[in-house]
Amino acid sequence: MNKKADRFLIAATIILAFENFCLVPAAKAHSVDVCIDILQEEAQIAVTGISKRDLKHKFKDEYKEIAKGCDHELEDAGLITLKQVQKDKAIANLVLSGQIAQDDLSPTKKKQQQDDLAQNEAKTQQLRAEICTNPAPEEEYACPKGTQETLTSQSPASNALTAQSTDPIIVGQWQGPFEWPLVAVHMAVGPNGKVLSWTRPKLSLGNPPQYSLWDPATNTFTNSPPFGQPGALLTDIFCGGQDFDPSGKLLIAGGHASNNNGDGSPDINTYDFITNTWKSYPNIMNAGRWYPTVTFNGKGEGVIVGGSISDPKTSNKIPQVWGAGSTQTLRTLSNAVLALPVYPYVWNFVAPSGRIFNSGPEKLTRALDTTGTGKWTTISSHAVNINRYYGTSVMYDDGKVLVVGGSNEKEGPPTKTAEVVELFKSNNWIPVFPMEFARRHHNATLLPDGKVLVTGGTSLGSFNNPDGSVLAAEIWDPQTTQWATVASMRKRRTYHSTAVLLPDGRVVLAGGGLPLVDDKTSDLNQGNYDAEIYSPPYLFKGARPVISSAPTNVKYGQTFTVQTQDAASISQVTWIRLSSTTHQFNAGQRINRLSFTPAPGGLVVTTSTNVNLAPPGYYMLFILNGNGVPSVAKIVQIS
Repeated sequence: MNKKADRFLIAATIILAFENFCLVPAAKAHSVDVCIDILQEEAQIAVTGISKRDLKHKFKDEYKEIAKGCDHELEDAGLITLKQVQKDKAIANLVLSGQIAQDDLSPTKKKQQQDDLAQNEAKTQQLRAEICTNPAPEEEYACPKGTQETLTSQSPASNALTAQSTDPIIVGQWQGPFEWPLVAVHMAVGPNGKVLSWTRPKLSLGNPPQYSLWDPATNTFTNSPPFGQPGALLTDIFCGGQDFDPSGKLLIAGGHASNNNGDGSPDINTYDFITNTWKSYPNIMNAGRWYPTVTFNGKGEGVIVGGSISDPKTSNKIPQVWGAGSTQTLRTLSNAVLALPVYPYVWNFVAPSGRIFNSGPEKLTRALDTTGTGKWTTISSHAVNINRYYGTSVMYDDGKVLVVGGSNEKEGPPTKTAEVVELFKSNNWIPVFPMEFARRHHNATLLPDGKVLVTGGTSLGSFNNPDGSVLAAEIWDPQTTQWATVASMRKRRTYHSTAVLLPDGRVVLAGGGLPLVDDKTSDLNQGNYDAEIYSPPYLFKGARPVISSAPTNVKYGQTFTVQTQDAASISQVTWIRLSSTTHQFNAGQRINRLSFTPAPGGLVVTTSTNVNLAPPGYYMLFILNGNGVPSVAKIVQIS
């Protein structure tokens, strides 16, 4: 049996999971993946003395033999060994933080981390100094007015190792993996709290459903027939663009039209979460779109840009607008002709002005005016002066956008740098502290407290290199612009992985690994048919406030009452638009911090008057206490 077959046998016979999942004894050959799992188990034992998965018991007599072989496998792969973890608790902590390469122990690398941070901080201060010498009125926000606005020399990279802990109050906690019926390449959370996911039929192992609906409350799946069989959706919606319309239906534009990469579908399909039904609009777009981006604006219109027609080099340059309400028609922006990157998706947001702001992945950022026949306007370039292919971007506050990670070349090594722009005040991008890990193919998810969770990805170049998989998650705090390294997930989540926020404040992460490298080398035995759930640190900091009732529909500028017995302890009221993510970009998610006052038996909350700050649709409404602990959300529609 060859090495590849050996590894497939191991992967097929060993299922690593928590308590209620079985673990089958392994064959004598060991894959690096299996050895990494044993390495993390040994690190857990070295730090806490407790075995979470009790691998020694599960493997029984074979454990010593497997562990002995694993030290050789890990050493050959340039990874930290079991012996090093067993002898040094500091190294064990390093492994638990997700850093498993021998190079992570190098003093040279640690110094490079410090030098990278110092260089980034110097660039930030230089840029601020240039702006603040003679600031324009719209640039004064960048000039420090007090110590709270000054970036310090404190290094989040050096703190990440010493602060790393198994205490969930500090790092949160992962659950799973648990089985998922398909590789979740696309995922969205609907207005009923259920999660829709779909896959790429032509590359999937076996004959999975084309799409599946998961109910987190019961952990049950409602599966569709496989693609091409009676009852299935007629369009292959893999690599379509997706976002929620104001009514809560998910609109998917385009997808795959043939077996050839880049051949886009001209169809639009909408999905109704409440009835679990689809409606199709075949051949409605001006041409095919593979990898388009859909963004619903403040008018309730769906703005569709980009995608390829027949191959990645033949892009659809003309945006179209899906009409608001029940019109279900397309308007063509004939004066906004522009060839945008096809592979990956472009990152579009509704700006405070109502225009569509494109934050990347190219370093030149733009805005699209969708009135009349449309017009693109150049805004500015990224401060770090690189492209961010296969990075990600998120609007983390009103008009404030973060871009993080990605590669300057489409298959080049990724960066750990991050930067922000505040569209209310200036079009200039400002560098902020970098992540601990360089990443591409990672996801960014808004949390109820306004922080941003980054998960997965790989730290190595080439298209989808699993050898550089980053298991440790990171959380970015907009108030300090610093990163905290938190708990490590169990499975590698790189290309084609997805992450969405659930109404209970947890984040579900699924998919990845399809295909392993690219279509030419995939042997159809790849892909993560499972998911993991992350509980952030705020879920371990005490009792959760409870919303006993809230309206299901509100209007702009409306004052409404949230009934809660915890009103006296509430410090924040936020809502986050429903998540819809694919290929490292969550098209719809955005957060608003709502003004409120305590009242007898609850809170009086006021919505925004600006449709561009809170585009119409469904939001998860959270209340948070002084410890930052969020309630379970009530899902509310603003219209």
